[in-house]
Amino acid sequence: MDRRKVLGYLSAIGVVGIYGSRILTVETPDNNTSNSDSGAETTTTNISSNDVVISNPEPIKPVIIEKIPTNVAIETSDTAVVDYLYKIQHFNNNFKSDVFLGPKKFLDLKRLSRRLNRAQTIIGYLNFSILDFPLLVKYSRNYPAIGKFTASELELIDELITRSARDYGFFGDKLIANINDKILPRHLSKISSSGQYLYKDAAYNLYKRIQDDVGERVVLTSGVRGLMKQLQLFSAKAVRTEGNLSRASRSLAPPGHSYHGIGDFDIGDIKLGKMNFTEKFSDTDIYKKLVDLGYIKIRYRSNNTFGVRYEPWHIKVS
Repeated sequence: MDRRKVLGYLSAIGVVGIYGSRILTVETPDNNTSNSDSGAETTTTNISSNDVVISNPEPIKPVIIEKIPTNVAIETSDTAVVDYLYKIQHFNNNFKSDVFLGPKKFLDLKRLSRRLNRAQTIIGYLNFSILDFPLLVKYSRNYPAIGKFTASELELIDELITRSARDYGFFGDKLIANINDKILPRHLSKISSSGQYLYKDAAYNLYKRIQDDVGERVVLTSGVRGLMKQLQLFSAKAVRTEGNLSRASRSLAPPGHSYHGIGDFDIGDIKLGKMNFTEKFSDTDIYKKLVDLGYIKIRYRSNNTFGVRYEPWHIKVS
């Protein structure tokens, strides 16, 4: 994919509307979105084409899309742009150009994901959200319930953190490059009844203003995520995509690339539950009020240049 053409095209057409208007459309129903953190997969539909089959969740094994359907309607004939936009709008499908882990590394990934999940259970969700790598290794050595990382797991951690995410089709900046970086508790505020931290000053103040102006139905659904937390989320997502790192990165920033590590946060409607991590959030009165009051600064718009799906719940802090 020629990303320069993609970026040039998206710059030329301008930024999409905050209500998630589409430039790219297809003659089939849109995919249902899923909570990238919980991993809830949703059933998708079949495109009427001999060339394409949309993937389905287990127990039906996903198949790979060989090429983009010809019934895509878009304001350009550039193949790279069409492919790019089609993929982020059909983020939950497999594509022929996607990057998959090999069988051995996929087994390592499953073991790594289970170990990270055990670590989060032992250490606690809130503490794990800001855990650094050296401390995680220390916990794994001292707590048999977690268990020591194997050499192959450590190699995979290094690969997932140091490999260029552009290989997967994710084009966001690398925000945390050092695996040993720490998030200092003195820089954080704990948000009561949320199990989340926010960075003091800009993020915390923005969230409090939103609460005051929009009302008690606004909830913080995801705050600060350190590098290990993002690794845990990305590993779990990659397991659910059967080792498809590209598909995982269309729903979730790879480790080191998440803006949750430097200030951004997710919000939702307390009445919506897990559906806050879907486009349904943009249909709520809460979201529309946020827009009317000028609070919405979406990081991942529907035709963004990051290579990730539309996230109306993700609030850009700076």
